Amino acid sequence: MKIKIRVLAALLVVLISGCAQQATQEAALPVSKPQPEPEQMAVAIEKNDSAQATNKSTLGKVKLSSDPKKAAQNDLWQRLRKGLELKEHYDNPGIEKQVAWYSNSQTYIDRVMQRGQFFLYHIITELEANDMPLELAMLPAVESAFDPLAYSHSHASGLWQFIPSTGSRFGLKRDWWYDGRRDPVASTEAAIQYLKYLHKYFDGDWLLALAAYNSGEGNVRRAIERNKRDGKPTDFWSLGLPRETRAYVPQLLAISRIVANPEKHGIALPELANSPYFTTVKLPEQIDLSRAAKMARIDAKELFQLNAGYSRRVTHPESPQHILLPIRKATRFQMALARTPREEWAPIKQYVVKSGDTLSEIAHLHRVPIKYLRSKNSLAGNHLSIGQRLKIPGTG
Repeated sequence: MKIKIRVLAALLVVLISGCAQQATQEAALPVSKPQPEPEQMAVAIEKNDSAQATNKSTLGKVKLSSDPKKAAQNDLWQRLRKGLELKEHYDNPGIEKQVAWYSNSQTYIDRVMQRGQFFLYHIITELEANDMPLELAMLPAVESAFDPLAYSHSHASGLWQFIPSTGSRFGLKRDWWYDGRRDPVASTEAAIQYLKYLHKYFDGDWLLALAAYNSGEGNVRRAIERNKRDGKPTDFWSLGLPRETRAYVPQLLAISRIVANPEKHGIALPELANSPYFTTVKLPEQIDLSRAAKMARIDAKELFQLNAGYSRRVTHPESPQHILLPIRKATRFQMALARTPREEWAPIKQYVVKSGDTLSEIAHLHRVPIKYLRSKNSLAGNHLSIGQRLKIPGTG
C-alpha cells in the first residue's frame, strides 16, 4: 500500500509538470508522449522527491488544520469555498482519477500549500475583484506547484507559467534584471487578464478557456471546428485535445473538489488566515535582496521567493523601486532602511574609463540604462575622460 501511494504521488508530479510545460500560445504543440504506466514510475519517485527538495523552497513549516470548520470568518479556505462556481463539473467521471491521485498525496499537497499560503490571499482577492470563479486560485497549484521560480523546458516561468511571448502580450516586462513572469503580483494580474480574454473568446465557457490557457486558443478553436464539421458536441469533454490538456482541466477541477470538502477525501489543509501575507514597500533606490532580508530579519529564501521577479537578487536599477515583504516585517525593515546609508543598500562596482569607451557602450556592457549612469555619476551629458571612475550597479 505504501509503495502504491508513492507511485500515485509520482504520477501526479509528472502530470503537473507536464501541464506546466505546455506553451500558452497558438503555435502547434509538439506530439504528446504517452503517459507512463504507474509501475514504470516506481523507479523515478526518489529522483522526483530529491529534485523537489533541491529546487522547491518550502518556506518553513505550516500547522495542519484538524478542524476544517474553525473560525469561518477568519478562514481563507472558507472564503475560497464561497466563490467556487464550477461545482457542476465536480462529479464528471473524467476527473475521478485525478481526485484519487490527490486524495492519496497528502505529503505532496502539504508541500504545494506551504508555498501557496504566501500567495493565495492576494490571488483570491484579485479574482474576486474581477468577478471570476475562485477555482482559478488553484491554477498555480497545477501550473507550478505554487513555485514562482518554476521553469519548464518550453521556457514557461513563474506561478502562472507564462512563456515569453504570452507574457509580453499581457504586459509582463522582462530584461536582464527583472522577469515579470516570476513576479507574483504582476504575473497574477497578467494571468487574470489572459483568462478573462479566453473566457470571452470562448463565449463564457470556463472549461474551454482553461483548456486554451494550457494549449493555446488556436488549438482549442480548431478542435471545436473539427467537431462542428463532424456533427459532434463542442464542450470540453467532447473535444479531441492534446493528452496533457485533457488531463489539465480535470486536475484543476479535482483539486478544487478536494478543497471544497477536504475531510471527505481524507486530506488536511493548512490553516490559512483570511488576511494578506505580504505588502509592497516602495523604495527610492536599488537594494540588494540579501541585505533587505537582514534588515527585515527574515530568511533570505523567503524574500527571494516573494521577489522572484528580480533575476539578480537585487532590485532593478531604474525606478520605480519596490519589494514585497511579509506584513509583520515591513515596519522593522523601513526603520532599518532609514538608519542605513543609501550607498550600503546595493553593491556598487567601479569601472575605469578606457580609450574609445562611450557611455552607451558601457551602459550596454553592464546592462544598465544610460540615464542611470548619468544620475549615479553626476554626468550632465555623454562626455567621458580616460581614467574616469564610474559607479556601476552590481548584482546580489
